[in-house]
Amino acid sequence: MTPPTFVELVSLRRVAGREGEYTTVHPPEPYGHVSDDVAYGGCVQASNIIAAFDMLSRRSTSSAKSGKAEASPLRLYSLQGVYLGPTLAGVHLRLSAEVLRSTKSFFTVHIRTYQTQRDKERITFAATIDFMATPPEQPRQEEGFQRVSAVPLVQPTPRLEDAQTLEEIAEDRVKEGTLLREVWDAIYEVLFLLSRRTGETKEVPGTAHHATMHGCKTDVDNPQKDRHITKRCIADWNRARGSIVELCKSTQNSKDGNLVAISPVAASCAYFAFYLDSGLPYVPLITSGLHLADTSHATSLEVAVRFIDPEPKADEWHYKEITSIAQRNERTTSQAHSWDQNGNLTVYATQVGLIRPLPKL
Repeated sequence: MTPPTFVELVSLRRVAGREGEYTTVHPPEPYGHVSDDVAYGGCVQASNIIAAFDMLSRRSTSSAKSGKAEASPLRLYSLQGVYLGPTLAGVHLRLSAEVLRSTKSFFTVHIRTYQTQRDKERITFAATIDFMATPPEQPRQEEGFQRVSAVPLVQPTPRLEDAQTLEEIAEDRVKEGTLLREVWDAIYEVLFLLSRRTGETKEVPGTAHHATMHGCKTDVDNPQKDRHITKRCIADWNRARGSIVELCKSTQNSKDGNLVAISPVAASCAYFAFYLDSGLPYVPLITSGLHLADTSHATSLEVAVRFIDPEPKADEWHYKEITSIAQRNERTTSQAHSWDQNGNLTVYATQVGLIRPLPKL
């Protein structure tokens, strides 16, 4: 069976006769670096966003039939979610969506994600997803009303077109004799299976991921080791693999009446939540030269994703930085920011994770 594309991976099917109920077409997959048994949290967030967009679409269709016109288009601006237990890889999800607010200016959906584990259904994730009426942007020059965007900690050099992929860097280091081919091949097949199938990535020199090749090399120094840990980051360029418009056509042209038709905007928003989740809970480890093997337990507790650009283009290159802003009582708080090629902040995510060290012998 051909592995699913990103859009296929997060596709949903409506449960006939049960409004707001969905099941996954493909079960969530592991990311590759944690455990084959645990699903990647980005899969769960992305599926929730697809369900929320479908609920909005059905509201809009109902309004059109009744002759009511929307004042301004409603655009996604926020996902706030809580992980209530581990989601297993390879096991389908059931999503139950409830509309909390439906006005001319806002549309708010609460979604609960369930999964059958050990013959018992349990809730693993709950999210509140908000849409807001978004009028055409009117640039203002007055201070306090201007368009403002945070800037990256590390300026992405070289230029995007000159940046190397991880595969190209690995090939260079194998030729140099600083990386064993068999080590790289073994790690590459596991660690990057999902990410390379769903997206394309280019590396950014001067960051921990570039130096250590995402942890493949542990005998190198972190180029940011002299910075305070909250000023260290992991960074890369990324875009979805393939045209989002083309990928969505498989859902839009399906003869399956219960298959959710996914719009390019919905797919792009889902992809950003999916992509920004990568590495978020573990940033303090990565920027400190450690690995998940140095922990006894590492998991995500809660997440928030904010869409500054309500219609981001997932199949265009974006620059991402992830930093850790706090760590205390075994909890970490990390942020991921994504900028387009013009330096505009498009989406950012904040996540609280739990990381426990190995017990002292």
